Amino acid sequence: MSQRSMVPVVIFGVFVLAGAVGVWLMMRTGDSVAEPSTEPSRATEQPPPPSQRGEAAPTVTPSLPGETRRSEGSAVKEYAVGDTLVRDHRSGDHAPIDIPPSVHPAEARRLTSNLVSEVGQKLKVIVKDCATGLPAGARGKDPRLEGQVVIAIKSKRVTVTGAAVELRDVTDASVASIKRCIEEKALTVTHDADETDLASYDISLAYAL
Repeated sequence: MSQRSMVPVVIFGVFVLAGAVGVWLMMRTGDSVAEPSTEPSRATEQPPPPSQRGEAAPTVTPSLPGETRRSEGSAVKEYAVGDTLVRDHRSGDHAPIDIPPSVHPAEARRLTSNLVSEVGQKLKVIVKDCATGLPAGARGKDPRLEGQVVIAIKSKRVTVTGAAVELRDVTDASVASIKRCIEEKALTVTHDADETDLASYDISLAYAL
């Protein structure tokens, strides 16, 4: 074979050898496995949770809209007046209430003003009679009686079932006996009324002496 005819064979052999080398390199690269990192792993640190309880803060009691907040230490006074529990919300230094308050809820039954006035007139007569012996010098600038009676209605008839009175701006040894006279005689008052039965109804009293 001449040298000129050997040239194509050599060139072909070079290409075959180059292709084989390329295939071998590709296979070696695909089989390679990444080496594990030799650096120590680090755990991700989480920031500490916020403190559930910080420094002590002042506590505030919620109030309703329009409500006047009471200063600390001004507690509501509670005491009994007869059979009535009084919750005294007045601020400052006041003497306890000594007459049970007459409270009639808006939805409660109301007696007519005429009936209340007629019963009051009978009670006024008793007050005048019991206070007849009160000396003029015992009366101050504004002598008066304040009190409350409790009435009931049964079979169209009003009766007084309870009475409590106080004499104001009056200083005399006879005050206690006058009070007792009024409270006892008030229990004898009766009055006819065109009203249905009623177990209990409070009436406030206020008379000048």
